[in-house]
Amino acid sequence: MESPELNHLREIALTIKLDPIGSIGHAASVSDVIQVLSGVKESYRNFLKVSLAKKFPENKNIDEQVNNFVDNTELLIVDTKFSSYQNSIAPNVQDNVYSLFGNTKEFATTEQIFDDFKDKIIYSDVNNYQDLQSLKNKYTAQERNMIFEPLFKASSNKKYNVFVWQENREKRKVIKPRREYLSYFKVPKKAKVKNPEKYYQFYAKVSESGDLINKSNIKDIVYYEPLEHETYPFKPEVLTFGKYVFKLKSKLECNVQFEDSLYFIENESLEITVWAETREEVEKAFNFEFYSLYLNYALESNDMLTPKAILLKEKILNLIETVYEK
Repeated sequence: MESPELNHLREIALTIKLDPIGSIGHAASVSDVIQVLSGVKESYRNFLKVSLAKKFPENKNIDEQVNNFVDNTELLIVDTKFSSYQNSIAPNVQDNVYSLFGNTKEFATTEQIFDDFKDKIIYSDVNNYQDLQSLKNKYTAQERNMIFEPLFKASSNKKYNVFVWQENREKRKVIKPRREYLSYFKVPKKAKVKNPEKYYQFYAKVSESGDLINKSNIKDIVYYEPLEHETYPFKPEVLTFGKYVFKLKSKLECNVQFEDSLYFIENESLEITVWAETREEVEKAFNFEFYSLYLNYALESNDMLTPKAILLKEKILNLIETVYEK
């Protein structure tokens, strides 16, 4: 004769049925059974942890005590049928009083916790907006992910369907939510906090490695100071505007200043002075001015230029090694 306790467990049990697609006699593989039962077990354990932590937020040792309690409320298989493979599972309620944290009217027994798991989790419709709002109001995104993701993984295999139910209640097919509802069960990614950037001027001791410098070449920084604005040197060897690229024979020395909220770049030899609100914009302006000089002087016949303009033309041509189009 079976014990009354076992009969009671069968009454409160949650039935899980694997219905394999295409297998002989709908027989379920061992790995599929393990995957589904492990998913349900993980979901229930996480539900316990979340529920107890919410109930007793003032308990500083809640994590350790919850883990002990979860270990003592292991889910038991109380009935098995091998047609398709069907298990009935229930928590160990032999010690039916919620003794670890004290008996309370609203949260007294392991059985009540399991009932909550069935009602609030198993029988929640993850494609129903009202159910989703209820879950959102009760659990954080991380908690929803902890509880539901194991169930979704357990039922994600296309080789079988997973059904769950209790006694005479309707069968529910465990499915993933539709794409538009997936965000309810995902933990939002934390936006990376970017530290503000600042420019420094420094002098460094660097190992001999040609003209290129990288982090591994730097042996010591002997002096540095912050720049209040982006007034680091502007000494271009290549200037670009539109489709034209000007490769210079040597670096073009320019003066960079910041005054009255504007950046200035000046080259006295070419009589170029440009300004703009940002460093990027002022460099573009300089490139345009150089292109304009090339177009209006370097490509012009001497017959069309004044003596002063001819001197400027010679300066420009002496600077340029080659010009090509992108």
